[in-house]
Amino acid sequence: MNHVSGTIRKWLKPFGLDRRPSPEVMTSFMVEEPGHGKALELTHKITEWIDATLRELVNKDQQIEFLRELYYNLGGIMHALISERMDLEGIKELEKPPDFIRKISVPFPLSDHMICYSGGKVSFHPYKGKMEDFKKLIRELEKKGFTFSVSGDSEYFPGYTFKIVIEKKSCKTY
Repeated sequence: MNHVSGTIRKWLKPFGLDRRPSPEVMTSFMVEEPGHGKALELTHKITEWIDATLRELVNKDQQIEFLRELYYNLGGIMHALISERMDLEGIKELEKPPDFIRKISVPFPLSDHMICYSGGKVSFHPYKGKMEDFKKLIRELEKKGFTFSVSGDSEYFPGYTFKIVIEKKSCKTY
């Protein structure tokens, strides 16, 4: 017996992906914004394939296993997509971290998966962090003249990690 509704489409409404656009709208996208149109077309094909697979699986445990494994695999694909986009944009990872990284101490688990890019920024991509970890990071960076930002836009492993970007505080005065 099938224990779930058999569709992920209902969860796509906040993204405007719960319905396929009309053929006229899709044609417009393909002509005016071919990258957007192709991505939208592929997204709907993948959604239909996932929904069909959920309906084929015979029980809840199989459906859960499928969704768990697919989520992990899609995180890997999202990493490849972001990496390819960054490569096309000319954003290159540095082989050697900037000198300032030796001046600061980032507490674990926040220090997981360091990536350095040009422009004097260092990013970390942890899986989790507790309030005390962030308090330690704030104290450390304020003491040494650095700042940080946090976002969910992690290129390391989207869907599993978040991103912390550390840089020197701006000396600009207005």
